[in-house]
Amino acid sequence: MGYKVILGAKAERDLIDIVEFIAQGSPLAAEKIGAAILDAALALDVFPCRGRVVAFRPGFRRIAVPPHYAIFYRVNESSHLVEIATIWDGRRNPADLNMS
Repeated sequence: MGYKVILGAKAERDLIDIVEFIAQGSPLAAEKIGAAILDAALALDVFPCRGRVVAFRPGFRRIAVPPHYAIFYRVNESSHLVEIATIWDGRRNPADLNMS
């Protein structure tokens, strides 16, 4: 049985912001990166623990989505649930990263 993947409210807003920003320059590029991020997130339904452990946030993992993005998430083994907490543009200041 696979895991259920949900996007938290912050992650959903992050994805919208990323796509809207890119769409200002290229709607096609925005569509492609938005789909790539969403596909990567939803693929966590199989083997969700493949992401790297986040040292500064116990319980969180992350996966990269080239070229610049990272998906931060938590896995609840008992309920077979993956919660996407934040989608981060790696070009931003790391001090601004907030996963709550």
